[in-house]
Amino acid sequence: MSYSSLQAQRYSTTSKKAIKYYENAENLFRARQFDDAVKELKKAVKADNNFAEAHFKLATTYQLFQEYMLSFECFKNTVKASPDAPKFKNAHYQLAWFYLKEGNYEEAKKAGEQFLILSDKTPDKNIENIKKLIIDCNFAKEAMKNPLPFQPKLLPNPLNQFFLQYFPAITADQKMLIFTARKSEKRGDDDENLMVSYQNEPDKWTNPKSISVNINTEMNEGTASISADGKVLVFTACNERGGKSIRDIYGECDIFISYKTGEDWSTPENLGAVVNSRNWDSQPTLSADGKVIYFVSNRTGGKGGRDIWVTKKGEDGKWSAPENLDTINTNKDEVSPFIHPDGKTLFFSSAGYEGLGGYDLYKTEKINKQWIKPQNLGYPINTHQDELALFLTADGQKGYYSIDKNLGRKELSSLLYVFDVPQSIQPKQKSNFVKGIVYDAKTKEKLGSTIDLFDINEKTKLASTSSDAKNGDYMIVITEGSEYALEVHKKGYAFKSM
Repeated sequence: MSYSSLQAQRYSTTSKKAIKYYENAENLFRARQFDDAVKELKKAVKADNNFAEAHFKLATTYQLFQEYMLSFECFKNTVKASPDAPKFKNAHYQLAWFYLKEGNYEEAKKAGEQFLILSDKTPDKNIENIKKLIIDCNFAKEAMKNPLPFQPKLLPNPLNQFFLQYFPAITADQKMLIFTARKSEKRGDDDENLMVSYQNEPDKWTNPKSISVNINTEMNEGTASISADGKVLVFTACNERGGKSIRDIYGECDIFISYKTGEDWSTPENLGAVVNSRNWDSQPTLSADGKVIYFVSNRTGGKGGRDIWVTKKGEDGKWSAPENLDTINTNKDEVSPFIHPDGKTLFFSSAGYEGLGGYDLYKTEKINKQWIKPQNLGYPINTHQDELALFLTADGQKGYYSIDKNLGRKELSSLLYVFDVPQSIQPKQKSNFVKGIVYDAKTKEKLGSTIDLFDINEKTKLASTSSDAKNGDYMIVITEGSEYALEVHKKGYAFKSM
């Protein structure tokens, strides 16, 4: 058999000129002369536009250098030139994901199905991923037939003034908003800080400022959650930036807690080795009373890459060893949990359940102490893009979140939005709040005291909080549909019930 015949069997083209250019490119790749190699591949496909190997090599090269649209076109040219060759099944695999990211569910499904056909006799580790993609395509097409009422509005000036802003959280009275911000768009300057803004009138927010010099540092602080009364803050801190180290941290990132008295935040405390691991611990969400924290970790013992965990504060003030929410977590990633002030409704983002592609937002409810099967929040809250975090007000009427947009190659915009929450995804029981000030009736001195909330009908204590030691104020969340009583305790004063 001649050398030319061997070449013809090896390649999808018989063009000697195209083969020469292709083999020149191979040699240039081995010499790490990538730009010249690409030029030779372009000559190869110009010599024979049905040269599938050259198109495929161009596609994978462009993908390596993050030229995704060029890669997309070359993968399309590959399958056009050789649609049924098992050696190019990965082109169908890549196209399925490209189409999904565009929201082209029909083409994504077709590409995925062709990949499965070509993988029938050659087992492939990506088969399960494509089966999940096809499930998502079918789910998305049905979801888009029944869109929810959804009109997000950009939060007004002076908010949204930073390069990136995300992970919003708001107090029960909707007066205090905190969020994570990156101020600089300079490459390498990825410092994250926590910002705060106050809503003194409807839709009128103060100029956002650093939450506290005690909290923000030159390292990263972000993904925070605040108690309903605005007195307890949990957030993520990551230590290493440019070889510097400020905080004592057990792993890549740890969860910290800070307490507010008057207008001052305390020096943050690491939740300790019982809660934090030597891995990545982040994205905490705090219960209304500040005594339960759900968070995300990639520690060992989970079900997927990143799982949701929960820790509870005991009567002794110590946080418990985290428990995995194994009835919710999948073998994929679950991130960005948000526990509603009702304590029974958990929102989170996942790549593991059926959805519209990528990460979608879900809701689960705790019934008889068990979390039920999560519900996809539906279209157009969820789309073919990644939806990663959501915050709902105590009354369940308003939702806050950020929308990320690609502005170009490697450029990203992230802005804060608010929307009216569709009835179908609101918590079943609305929550409200009671707020006031504890003071000495004679001297008018503001007092720090213990305030207990009781359900009169059930005759049970539901929650306990403290009034601020400096200004005497308190706020406590209540769920509509019951009768409540507040009991105020302060050493040296007579018991008071309200």
